[in-house]
Amino acid sequence: MSEYTTASGTVFTDDDVERWAGEVEQGFTGWEFDTPGPGRPRTVGQDTALPFTIRLDAPRRHKLAQLATARHVSRAQVMRDLLDHAVA
Repeated sequence: MSEYTTASGTVFTDDDVERWAGEVEQGFTGWEFDTPGPGRPRTVGQDTALPFTIRLDAPRRHKLAQLATARHVSRAQVMRDLLDHAVA
């Protein structure tokens, strides 16, 4: 049985994938899609947030990925956190 790890560090197996597929086939019984789930909070620039692209060389991309993995967040969240905590 194979084991996989998400970007946030959550581990799952082939059995989990099979179970999820079964839930999809049954129509997501018991699921509530209107409740907020994990991820970026809805309050982060709901209507005003725009994508921002930055070019990083390979070493910087690697550092960003390592930091995101260590903090169990996305690379974008690392950048938002850095900006939020920057000294003006």
